[in-house]
Amino acid sequence: MAQYLSDDEDGDAGGSLFGVELTCSVCMGLYQQPVRLPCEHSFCGACIDQVFATVEAGTDYRCPVCRESYQSKPAMSKHLVLVRLVEAYSKMKKSKERYAESEEAEDFTDAPVSSLGMRVCRFHCDEPVTHLCFKEWELLCPLCVTSARHEGHTAKPLLEVTKDWKKMLPNIVESLEETHAKLSVQILQYTELEEKAKEEISDAKERTEDQIDRLIEFLENEKERLMIDIQHVGNEHLDAIQGLQADTTHRLQDCENTISSFQEASKVQDEFAFVKDMMDFMQRMETLVISPEDKLFHPTLNFDGIPLPSVLETWKNEDAEEDNNVDDVDDDDEDSY
Repeated sequence: MAQYLSDDEDGDAGGSLFGVELTCSVCMGLYQQPVRLPCEHSFCGACIDQVFATVEAGTDYRCPVCRESYQSKPAMSKHLVLVRLVEAYSKMKKSKERYAESEEAEDFTDAPVSSLGMRVCRFHCDEPVTHLCFKEWELLCPLCVTSARHEGHTAKPLLEVTKDWKKMLPNIVESLEETHAKLSVQILQYTELEEKAKEEISDAKERTEDQIDRLIEFLENEKERLMIDIQHVGNEHLDAIQGLQADTTHRLQDCENTISSFQEASKVQDEFAFVKDMMDFMQRMETLVISPEDKLFHPTLNFDGIPLPSVLETWKNEDAEEDNNVDDVDDDDEDSY
């Protein structure tokens, strides 16, 4: 099973959005040989096998996340996108840890340009950059590849890296498009919440205004105060919903911009430029939500905290009792049928 992700690693590795999305909910580590259930939730292959091995005979198999049940052991498919993303994330994380430990870390991602316009090695100025070292996350020339400094490291030609990473682009874009669709739905849901909240605020104001009109001469000042308090509570509630909506809109725009960036990157013909751009993108990926399972947050609209004069408090309780009695009568009528 996957190694547990500690919050102490890499500053906050377990808390990064990218890292969380690549974490198995059973072992709380990065996915190892991830598989996907029919309900679309993913787990390490060994983890879900261990969970299903504890199912007693005659009982249903259940997803550990959503608890969807299956009468027989469900078919599981290997999640190839997660495999690639975990590999990329692990490499970025190791590279980041290595640079954090070095007090005099240098930036080797850029290669100087020769007078003829070629990308040349910073150590061997006459040698062109031809490889990428995955352990050091560094661009190398042929002499660097065979040097003792990179002995035992995995280094691939830029042409091969370009082909591999371009194959990954459609899967990454597909995941981002799924995120885009979910965020769009959330924006619609927040809009509906906003309209419902406005109706509740309006209804509350009408009920309170009717109560105050019964003692209009005695409670004229109280009426004005209560109107202001209710609107204040309503405005805070609307502000909360609008804040959530604005945050979701920002995430949606970020998702759209990232999709466009990856699509533009796939058109780049120059291997060095493509690999350099992809190195930057990979380092930015942990700030993106690839396949979020965010639940819609429902702010609570509550007017009970607004103080009422004793007479209005009594009327409020009486109205509540009348409403309960009406509900009880309706229930009895339904039972009689």
